[in-house]
Amino acid sequence: MTVLFWLSLLPGRILLAQSAEDCQARLLEHRAALKSGDFQVHVTRFQPRKQEFHYRIVFSGDRFRVDVTKIDETGHEYVMKRVKDEATRKSIVYSNERYHHGGRNVVSIEHLTPSFDTGYPTHPRVYGFSTGRFSGWYSVPIPPWKGQLVEERRVTLDGVPGIVMATYQDGSVQRTFYFDPTRSCEIVRKETAVRDQFERLVVTLKEIDGFGWFPMRTEFSEGKTEADIKLVETVEIIPDRVNEQIDPTLFTLQGLEIPDGYPVYDRTGESGSKRFVYFDGELIQRDQLAAKSSESNLRWYIGLFAVIAGVIAIVVSYRSYRATRD
Repeated sequence: MTVLFWLSLLPGRILLAQSAEDCQARLLEHRAALKSGDFQVHVTRFQPRKQEFHYRIVFSGDRFRVDVTKIDETGHEYVMKRVKDEATRKSIVYSNERYHHGGRNVVSIEHLTPSFDTGYPTHPRVYGFSTGRFSGWYSVPIPPWKGQLVEERRVTLDGVPGIVMATYQDGSVQRTFYFDPTRSCEIVRKETAVRDQFERLVVTLKEIDGFGWFPMRTEFSEGKTEADIKLVETVEIIPDRVNEQIDPTLFTLQGLEIPDGYPVYDRTGESGSKRFVYFDGELIQRDQLAAKSSESNLRWYIGLFAVIAGVIAIVVSYRSYRATRD
């Protein structure tokens, strides 16, 4: 009883007293509990010029989707949507711009390749693990603490005591992580130094209902030395849904809200690429498009005729009623 009494007088952070290795294991376990989600991510770049991007990140199990929206200087909205399914090893890419195939706008269904994630944000499980721009977070190694541990100690960071600092040397690259043991051992700062380049990522955490601590904002700065670093990019992360049921149609062709008439190239068959046209939620052969359009137009005209006939019937009835009263 006496021991417990004296322990209760110690600061909470001392009781936690994890090593860097303990913190790393706890952090990976915490992030692995992130099973599904729907996140909004807003990125503002300040260097070399100001640019703004909006991402929607949706994931559930083996399925992952990213929607990228960018508005250029003229006000034009650029949209690209990408879906991948690790279980089926297939991907879908849709863009409202000229993507490829001789400058034509197309939807592409392909076998999933390692290059799918190149230049696009990856799973939220690794958010805050890497310095660098948000678009490059796809390349973060797991675990991110590579190399030999050369220093480990507890420090006070931004007025918060008990932060676990761990520095790793990996060839010419030195990476320093700052873990907060009281908040799921989340990384609150990471610094990378290599030759004449210094990078820093500062992470602001927030507690999410049903999950726990998670990055809500990151600030990335870089320079030749720590003394001359400048703010390059900020990332705001808004979790709309975490570890809840996600609509499975969001990961399908029909869920991408593709305009009718868009050409679709399916390269997943053994006989090579097959060309379709997306129309009314279906993939149809190009030679069937006219018949499909005629059928749709016929339904529209029939509906219009029914509405007109109904209006005429109401007018005739009203006039007959007025004539009877007069």
